[in-house]
Amino acid sequence: MSETKQILTSIINDFSTEKFIRFFRAKSRQYRELNQDYQQFNDADFKNGAKLGEAEFTDGKILICAFEVQKSLSERSGKKAQYEKAKNILKSAENQIYSAGIFVFYDQSGNFRFSLIYPESIGTRRQWNHFKRFTYFVSQEFTNKTFLQRIGDGDFSTLAKIKEAFSVEKVTKEFYQDIANWYFWYFFYVGCFSVALCCLDPLIYRLKFWLGLLCCKRGLVSLGGLAPPLYID
Repeated sequence: MSETKQILTSIINDFSTEKFIRFFRAKSRQYRELNQDYQQFNDADFKNGAKLGEAEFTDGKILICAFEVQKSLSERSGKKAQYEKAKNILKSAENQIYSAGIFVFYDQSGNFRFSLIYPESIGTRRQWNHFKRFTYFVSQEFTNKTFLQRIGDGDFSTLAKIKEAFSVEKVTKEFYQDIANWYFWYFFYVGCFSVALCCLDPLIYRLKFWLGLLCCKRGLVSLGGLAPPLYID
């Protein structure tokens, strides 16, 4: 297991924001640790805000921060509120220098959501990525296999590569492509085998029939019950 996967596994088993600093330090040479207080962004739903660091790539600069949520996290709860929180932080005057942000939202139980939020220029306006994509919910209750594989083994050398690592849509497409490949493989070989059986079965039945007649003529067995039909429905 890679060092970054080991760190992520440690975070899942015993959550701490300091371990994320270790993760990003191991993950990217472009990462710069800041670990600054982000209390100015705390509110009724989010507390213990911390700016863990930043990373500057040739194709953009990203902000990395973490917040504790006041309510327990689940796979569906609070996703939109966390997305809006992250978006507002990136929109703030002090964070206009960033092209994107990686946000860690966690609860007291150590469950956390690991999200990439960013805008894209569409003509003269900015359009933000969808809140249901580019995010992973991580919990000890799950295997977290996709998260560990995509984020632990993902390429964090550019912003474009990070987007690819976060792209759940890409994972879904790869999954269904694998299913399609297996489906066609299965039916190709099973289909060929079934055709072969259909061709062989009449021959086997006829062989048993003539063998029965031969045995009957020689008085070895009676014909009753031995001879099968000469065709198959």
